[in-house]
Amino acid sequence: MPFEIRRVAGRVSEKDTAEKEGDDTAAQDTGMKPEAGRPGYNIFFNRFEKTINGYFGTPDVKFTMKPGGWYVDLEKIEVSADPNFFIDKGYSQDEALFASFHEAEHFRDMIREPEEYKRLFDRMNSESTVHPALPKALHTLYNCLDDVLVNKCVMQRWNSGRKAKDTLYPKLFQSSDLMTNPFTGKEEPGHRQFMYALLREAMLPDETCTVSPYVREAIDKVQAKGGKLKLTEVLTAVDLEGEGVMKPIDRFGIISGLIEPTFIEMFKKDIETMKEQQEKSGKGGKSGEKPDGDKKGGEKTDAQPDPDAESAFDDDPFKDAIPDPIEFKDIQDQVQKIREALAKKKKEEMEKLLGVSKEDYDAYAKDFKMIQKFIADLSGTFDAVIQRRKTIERKLRKPVREGVMLSPSRIATAVAEIKSGNTDPRTMLDYEDREATRTRPSDFEFTIVCDGSGSMKGEGKDKMQRQLSVLITEALLDFQERLEKERRKGERINLNIKSEVRMFDENDHVLKPLGTTLTHKERVAMHKVLREFPGGSNNEIATFTKMREEQFDADRVEKMRKGDIKKVILWLTDGESDVNAIQSEIRRLEALTKNDSDQKSLVIAGLGFKGGQGALTTYAPNGYYGESFEKIIEIFKKFLTQLLDDL
Repeated sequence: MPFEIRRVAGRVSEKDTAEKEGDDTAAQDTGMKPEAGRPGYNIFFNRFEKTINGYFGTPDVKFTMKPGGWYVDLEKIEVSADPNFFIDKGYSQDEALFASFHEAEHFRDMIREPEEYKRLFDRMNSESTVHPALPKALHTLYNCLDDVLVNKCVMQRWNSGRKAKDTLYPKLFQSSDLMTNPFTGKEEPGHRQFMYALLREAMLPDETCTVSPYVREAIDKVQAKGGKLKLTEVLTAVDLEGEGVMKPIDRFGIISGLIEPTFIEMFKKDIETMKEQQEKSGKGGKSGEKPDGDKKGGEKTDAQPDPDAESAFDDDPFKDAIPDPIEFKDIQDQVQKIREALAKKKKEEMEKLLGVSKEDYDAYAKDFKMIQKFIADLSGTFDAVIQRRKTIERKLRKPVREGVMLSPSRIATAVAEIKSGNTDPRTMLDYEDREATRTRPSDFEFTIVCDGSGSMKGEGKDKMQRQLSVLITEALLDFQERLEKERRKGERINLNIKSEVRMFDENDHVLKPLGTTLTHKERVAMHKVLREFPGGSNNEIATFTKMREEQFDADRVEKMRKGDIKKVILWLTDGESDVNAIQSEIRRLEALTKNDSDQKSLVIAGLGFKGGQGALTTYAPNGYYGESFEKIIEIFKKFLTQLLDDL
């Protein structure tokens, strides 16, 4: 099978939300029973059960939705979401569902990189040295921006999410005027206008918020830093699977570098403004005293906040616009423990499924990503061979009056025909089907022989050898799978591609057996040996001998002579070899497989890494040399293309 890493994410459609109300029996199968005495919840759960289960379905963290509060169960790796938190605030059922999914997405994002959230919270807390109220203000800023992101995640994963958002946010921000406090009529602090405008305008883009001119100027400057898009659009982009494009570490870095400085400057200006206003009025609050304006309902009072206290900006009329049933900065340790438990669980599952350790698998995946693009470069060469070997071959050669292109060779003839009276000559070419004639070889075998000597450890040569081995085996597997795909379509292509990896030091080692397949076990086993690298001495003859005994018996030699098998052996080396012994073995194998045809059924080549210039003469006329990985890749692609020309 081809090597790939897949990720699965759910998406819930609108029809999934059309559950009928009133039937409690559906809840019995999930283990999440509606709470007795809460008819509002019963109706909510019965209506949305399928949507809830479909949305929360995840192979990692289990989410449940039931009354009893929001909490994290570390033992079960489970998060419980209680929609009553939102229902009791007057949200409609759709809005409560949206808000619950919103909180779940906050948790999902935190699970991605909990250590980055911890660093962020620790850094924000340290800002208390600037002002006691700054950490809380920064937390709200980041929450506003993260709310935009997680809302986009919900809307991408739940088709009805956009409708719910469009009804919810006009309730959370009842007015687009963020400059004026709706309870006191006074001008709101600039930093508060700034952060809430970023949130509201992202969620309700058709309504521009009213803010102070200097705040609007700051918003425009910040948004312009995104280039063609607004900066908030760049920060909060989501992919088709409903996951943030940016990792938390990248998102937080951009916010701290491009948005925070403007925000903190505004915050400091707001503190100075507050002090100036209180000095003019001759009033001041007591240190640590919460302003009465923070009372429920936000009723107007004469109490003044203390500009030097942590509660300086607690009179926030918009704080309910970002209700948080879980204070995520307070559950850092729980999230980290879940992350660790998930990592352990995934590691155990992978090792059980693939029969390899996660560390070895990840090491292979890292090298695979480095060479993956080069496999795509060879696809045209593979497809050209397949086209030649198809049962029916299409050729652009049939002369017609109307076709796909003008035939250059028939233009002069056409002029003569017209002069002689034929006013409609055949000057165009069209495709015609002809039986394919190439049926040999039926097997193309490619053996890579790696250099396991100690001299390969230096200057990155062992890494280049390892990555080249991954490239060759994966590319040839891709070729084989393309052939099998055509056979499944009905093509009778008699060609199979086989790969093999061996290594020499004092002895011969088979790292990947000769065959058309490449399992995860074979991948990892080969890669692990080349990664850990024994570093012995040079003894190419041991591998020559073993290969001659195993692969050059009378039957296989006869098939090579007839052209049924084309065998390629590519030796990787950095020099220090017994040249005479190697050339003697090459001549011996070539003599065994020699035929009367011009096309060789056995090609033995050598590719020298840095220090291995001798490969040019030792393996002539098939000797090559390259010092950089880019040069080695270029050599291999040309070499393979030439080999496949006569397939």
